[in-house]
Amino acid sequence: MERLKKTAGILDIVCRIIYWVILVASGIFVLFTTIVMLNPEGISQYVTDSYLELGSIKLHIAEGVLPTVGKTGLIYLHPMLTVLIAAVLTGWGIRIIRSILKSMKAGTPFNGSVSVDLKKLGYLSFFGGLVCMVDKVIWDILFERLFFRISAVILQDTVTGITFSHTYDVSFVIMAVVFFLASYVFRWGEELQRQADETL
Repeated sequence: MERLKKTAGILDIVCRIIYWVILVASGIFVLFTTIVMLNPEGISQYVTDSYLELGSIKLHIAEGVLPTVGKTGLIYLHPMLTVLIAAVLTGWGIRIIRSILKSMKAGTPFNGSVSVDLKKLGYLSFFGGLVCMVDKVIWDILFERLFFRISAVILQDTVTGITFSHTYDVSFVIMAVVFFLASYVFRWGEELQRQADETL
């Protein structure tokens, strides 16, 4: 039990550090993205070229095309929203994990709150995964629109057709199921603990 308490304490410290790193990094990224959105021309003057990656192929785009790219405000807004969503979901998840670790540090893993927290992690994994998938769909749409804008300038009649293939990760469903199963296991353990306490 002492080893469990010690390990839980170390993990709690690590989670606290990760929480603050994510908070600070997200704030810096959002601030920088806001500056870019408010003054894209001021940032683009320091850029000699940009590029699009298509698998192992990298298309370098001349500086003259950058104003066309810069007019696509959602290209700047989307990463900021993505970071904010990821930061909120991750921060919420870390707070739930720290709540679980609090019970572990106290040496009472079957006190009644762990199963509830695990169920919360299950819901967070499922709905957070759905949000991330929708976010990726939006990014794919924005990227395609940007690509077509640029291809209209640099490719013109050279390319007669473009095919996009999209892959989406649904492993968050499996993760949610694992958390729900763990929640039921801990709830069963809590019931056994309660019966043992009543017997004593």
